[in-house]
Amino acid sequence: MRTAVASPHIELVPGTPTTVDIEVTNTSEVIDGVTVIVDGLDPTWIHQAVPVVSLFPNETSNVSFEVDVPPSCLAGNYLVVVQVVSTIDAERHSVHDLWLTVAPRQDVRLDAVPSIVTKGRRGQSTISVTNTGNTPTLFELSASDPERELDCQFEPAELLVAPGTSPISVLTMRGPRPWFGSPTIRSVTVLATAPATTGEFTLTFKQRPRVPRGVLTMLMLAGIVALWALIFFWVITAIGKEDPAPKSAAGQELSELFTGETSVPLDEIGA
Repeated sequence: MRTAVASPHIELVPGTPTTVDIEVTNTSEVIDGVTVIVDGLDPTWIHQAVPVVSLFPNETSNVSFEVDVPPSCLAGNYLVVVQVVSTIDAERHSVHDLWLTVAPRQDVRLDAVPSIVTKGRRGQSTISVTNTGNTPTLFELSASDPERELDCQFEPAELLVAPGTSPISVLTMRGPRPWFGSPTIRSVTVLATAPATTGEFTLTFKQRPRVPRGVLTMLMLAGIVALWALIFFWVITAIGKEDPAPKSAAGQELSELFTGETSVPLDEIGA
């Protein structure tokens, strides 16, 4: 048989199937069947719609196979060996070396632990940056809230991440907290930016008030009790300051009521 490859160098995009055609001519005098064997790649990445192609004598046709590398396949050059083999006579075969170049693909996934931070003026969260692409990538980290009330800082602020790894950075958030009332809830958007991709994650920062609601309620109840006590004390004090009522005749001294003789001879009184 006689075979020919259009190009010994093939560009591949991860996640996108690429078809490779090999021209085959049956130079024998009998009908032959040919198939393709690819060495150097994961067999699950190779697909043949027609496993065996039949050729009449002196007939020329294409034997095709499809290469579908997954998104996680590392970027770079891969040397593979392609054999075109007769299904009738194994001695009739042809070998070709192909260079497959997998294009770089940048992608990222972000996670935060915890994703809901409940603190006062200052809170922290650990940001995990997972490189889901196929090439080492430098990511720049940033964060912001819609109200622009928070000062957000990362340590470190840049991460060089290898494919399939998940290094971490610590996010510190600082902002004014309320004095009273309910907690202030802020939505914080975290970005990991690279030249060809951007990852995003949203976490929640709940800032507790300086004076909790329970303490405020207790102070209000204590104020109400104190007010009632003050009113009661004022009333009692006002009553105590009134002039005493005039004495009745029953309360006057006997000397004031009776002005006659103080000594009466009893023997002069008839029984």
